[in-house]
Amino acid sequence: MPGAASPRSLARTGRTAEALALARGAVARGEGCDKLNRKADALLDLAETLRLAGQAAEAATAAQWALTGYRRKGNEVAARTAAALLASLAGA
Repeated sequence: MPGAASPRSLARTGRTAEALALARGAVARGEGCDKLNRKADALLDLAETLRLAGQAAEAATAAQWALTGYRRKGNEVAARTAAALLASLAGA
């Protein structure tokens, strides 16, 4: 969607409800998809959005699911990003 705001950018500007709806919608659309990276990307975006919204527990759950997806796919670079987010949430 060219020109569409990302969930994270919306959350950063205080539009939390809209950001979470957009991120959760992306995760829901990915449910029927067999592309692990795409699903994990949507979950990681949701995790970041939840973190920005102050919902650390929910963010950790989404980040863990993203990490699992990346590892199943063998995407170690993205897995490190998800693991870093998880670690930062554990320290929050």
